[in-house]
Amino acid sequence: MGGDPGPGHRPQSHQTLLSAAQKTELQHLVSQFGDVFSSQPGQTNVIQNDIRTPPGVIVRQRPYRVPEACRQAIEEEVQQMLKLGVIEPSRSPWSSPIVMVPKPDGTLRFCNDFRRLNEVSEFDGYPMPRVDELLDCLGRARYITTLDLTKGYWQWPLAIPDPPLRPPRGPRDIPEDDGHRHAAAYLDNVVVHSEAWEEHLDLRRVLLELWRAELTANPRKCHLAFSEAKYLGFQVGRGLIPPQEKKVEAIHNAPRPQTKIQVQAFLGLAGYYPAPLTDLTRKGQTAKVCWTATTEEAFIRIKTALTSSPVLRAPDFSCPFLLQTDASDTGLGAVLSKIKEGEEHPVIYISRKLSSAERNYTTVEKEALAVKYYLLGRKFTLVTDHAPLQWMAHAKDTNARVTRWFLALQDFHFEPMPTQTDSLGSGQLMQ
Repeated sequence: MGGDPGPGHRPQSHQTLLSAAQKTELQHLVSQFGDVFSSQPGQTNVIQNDIRTPPGVIVRQRPYRVPEACRQAIEEEVQQMLKLGVIEPSRSPWSSPIVMVPKPDGTLRFCNDFRRLNEVSEFDGYPMPRVDELLDCLGRARYITTLDLTKGYWQWPLAIPDPPLRPPRGPRDIPEDDGHRHAAAYLDNVVVHSEAWEEHLDLRRVLLELWRAELTANPRKCHLAFSEAKYLGFQVGRGLIPPQEKKVEAIHNAPRPQTKIQVQAFLGLAGYYPAPLTDLTRKGQTAKVCWTATTEEAFIRIKTALTSSPVLRAPDFSCPFLLQTDASDTGLGAVLSKIKEGEEHPVIYISRKLSSAERNYTTVEKEALAVKYYLLGRKFTLVTDHAPLQWMAHAKDTNARVTRWFLALQDFHFEPMPTQTDSLGSGQLMQ
């Protein structure tokens, strides 16, 4: 099955939580399945993905013009993918253009613009695991192991290039012997959780199945036997699933409104209108507001109420989601809510300021950036200015930045709903 993966290729483990005997058991397990932990993607023959398109429909696009500075990176990437066996020469009539996307470290990411392909592809509605049930189990766990498959989308063979809207179902499709009471998979993220150490050794069976399927996990992104871990965006462990501070910092850090527009923006985010603040927005009032002790008290009370535990609801993936986004000249904001019994319940508040370069973006680019900023998963309703979405869907290759954002949005399955008023306030709070 392979030997020790070697220094620099071992997954991280919680050294202070484990006893000497437990550390020895874990090290033996890692050595036994050294082939599973690799920075190179595996390639399974257990499952295969394909897509369905209408008969006779072929997507054929001319390539975009590539800057001379990118040509060497493209050639190197193609040769690497050929060497890894994740692509092969083809004479197919199908064709989608290349887009080179800069990474944070300055290198380039090789991507394809599959927007046209996505438009004609049949969406796969295969049900995903219930995240709330996963989090319930993880919340009780004392030991948590997370495994992130190496370049997961490259490890499943495809009949033709698979669109992002139809993600590989991954380890869930791999046959099991008895099933795993203490393990679960969500796309290419695997988690093993248990309250007792003996149960946590179910990790061996998970590694065995990955080895049999010839799948690999990135050792730098794997965490073994931790008491707390971040999984699917939640910090879990120690019997708790605490709300992450960043989810409510948009409210915590909301500045005191200085103008009527800023008061309206805050009230739009708050969702209800205490009289002391509502009075400041009435017609006839000056643009600048007169802030008093009463309005300050109401302002603090709203912020406290919005970020308290009873108001911030845990995500319920059986309910529809509503994502509201907005962008101002200085910031981006979003509110993710779930719709239950006809009422909106906030799950996450999120915002950030625009960088100096981003402040020079056009309005349509700012709105598009707000859309890009949050949410990956199931189908949801997106409330935002619809113009950026329409513009991106039909944009040519003249604006590489927005093209990259639209490609990122292909991972999302949403129904856009145009903003009816200017009272959303998430982005305007940053003014």
